[in-house]
Amino acid sequence: MSGAGRTLIGGSERAGLTRGDVHVWEADLAEVPDSLAREVLSPDERARAGSILGAARQRTWARARALLRLLLGGYLDCDPRPLRFVAGAHGKPALSGTQARLCFSVSHSDASALYALALGREVGIDLQLRAPAGRLPALARRAFTVEAAVELASMHPAARRSAFMSAWARHEATLKCLGVGLAGTGTRCSEEVWTVELPLGREGGSALAVLGPPGPIRRRRWDPADATAPPGVLVAHADGARRSRRRSSG
Repeated sequence: MSGAGRTLIGGSERAGLTRGDVHVWEADLAEVPDSLAREVLSPDERARAGSILGAARQRTWARARALLRLLLGGYLDCDPRPLRFVAGAHGKPALSGTQARLCFSVSHSDASALYALALGREVGIDLQLRAPAGRLPALARRAFTVEAAVELASMHPAARRSAFMSAWARHEATLKCLGVGLAGTGTRCSEEVWTVELPLGREGGSALAVLGPPGPIRRRRWDPADATAPPGVLVAHADGARRSRRRSSG
């Protein structure tokens, strides 16, 4: 399972994920077998998946959640099936008990998914491959600063769509990091939220938000061979991330 360009990640990875690090995982959910979801999801999660309208959306949610369990189990060096989650005031999930020190955030669009993990510091990640429905200038006026909304409104429509999706991803990642809903726009906190734009190599926007000072960001790609790996062993392809400007939580 190991080889050139890959890194085995098991219990030893816990030493690699220090309190200053953030690990970002990319995955193609089309490569996640449905058998994995049937094996690792809890009865409540399977019921939640079944309540989602549309078979394709049900599969996407179940695969994304199953892969989250697999990743968390790998970092914690444990069977992913017994992991338990709790929800914050605005629905942000977290691990329960002493395992809560491993913070995470998930986002998926179509069949693409991103996962962010960190020790003892909140993270938020967002992936946008489709522009939100509605008039972008009006959405920008509600979600962004006045200056950002005016700048977007002045752009050519083609450029505006790309700029909006990048800005929207940063906005959503920040809200996820702070654990607030859309109503939390403008929320202040005692620590600074840093955002990092993640290159996609295609149209869309993606961003990572981290609470507190920035640190090393390690980007990896999930290998479908990992679906048959023993618990606590993950397979990754090394990749890079590009650091961008910082942004205040206020």
